[in-house]
Amino acid sequence: MMVTPLYAGLLTLWFVILSIQVIRRRGRSVSLGDGGDANLQRVIRGQAN
Repeated sequence: MMVTPLYAGLLTLWFVILSIQVIRRRGRSVSLGDGGDANLQRVIRGQAN
């Protein structure tokens, strides 16, 4: 079936996007919260919507 490769591809893409966000946050030396970074706070609020 074509359903399994489709879901595998979508989940892989989602995992890559989430990994990039984690790498960016770690690059700013922030483990929890926004660390006082206005741009990071905007991104967190956008995700919370």
